[in-house]
Amino acid sequence: MLGEPGFPTAKMHSLYSFFVLLFPGHLTAAAALALVSSLAVLALVRLRQSPYAADTLDRWYAAAIWGTVLVSPHVPLYDLSLLVLPALLVQPGPQDLATWRGGIAAVWAATILSQPLAELTRAAGGPSLQLSVPAIAAAGYCLLGTSRPPGGSSESQKAHARAPDGKAGQRT
Repeated sequence: MLGEPGFPTAKMHSLYSFFVLLFPGHLTAAAALALVSSLAVLALVRLRQSPYAADTLDRWYAAAIWGTVLVSPHVPLYDLSLLVLPALLVQPGPQDLATWRGGIAAVWAATILSQPLAELTRAAGGPSLQLSVPAIAAAGYCLLGTSRPPGGSSESQKAHARAPDGKAGQRT
C-alpha cells in the first residue's frame, strides 16, 4: 500500500515508509530493510531500558512507545503526538536539560521539514529521504540513555545487584 502510486507515503513516519521512499520501486528490499531495522529497534529498546522495578516504569513506558512508533508501518503525522508523553517521561534533571531540549527540537524540526522535502525529491523522480524517522530514532536513543537514574542508585539496580541469578523480585 505504501509503495503504490498516488499513496501519500511521504506523510508516513515509520521505518517501513522510510525505506519505501529511499528505495522506490523496490518494495521487497524496503520490506526486508524495515524488518531488519525493526528488529534492531526492538533490541535497542530492550537495551536502553533500566532493570524492571516500580521506579523505572516511566522509562519502560517511554522506551516502549518510542519503539512502537518506529516499528509501526502506518504512522501519519498526527500519530507522532504519541511521542509527547515519552519525551515528558524521560525529561532529565537540570544537568541534562540541554540534551533533552536539543532532542525535542531536532525531532520537531525534522518532522516539519520531512514531508515537504520527501515530496520534492520524490517528484524529481529519485529516492526520497524522510528526515523525521532518523531524527526520532536518534533522539529517542539519546534521550532514553540520559534518563537513567544517576549513579546506579535506583532500587531496581540495587535489587539486581543483590540477586544471584539476575532475577530480582521474581519468585523461584
